[in-house]
Amino acid sequence: MPHEMLDNLVKARRLHRSDSRYLVFQCTQHTLGLEPENWRVLDRAHHKRNLAEYEGDIDVEVPLIEALIRVVEVIAERVQFSRSDRDAP
Repeated sequence: MPHEMLDNLVKARRLHRSDSRYLVFQCTQHTLGLEPENWRVLDRAHHKRNLAEYEGDIDVEVPLIEALIRVVEVIAERVQFSRSDRDAP
């Protein structure tokens, strides 16, 4: 779900989708002011997703899911603020 939300944000803002997720996550520090501990949560979650998708290793960690939800909420808030700031006269 958070992965889909980020993809939707990318599509909505017509941004380039990189093949290097780690680089994309690092860039959120500069584009959204996202703290390193937050973009690292995205990286860990994406790594877990890849393990599940490509190796069948499904290991759901509740603390990671909770952290991911918090980070996605922060991202959504910052993107919304950025959008409203951009649309202001």
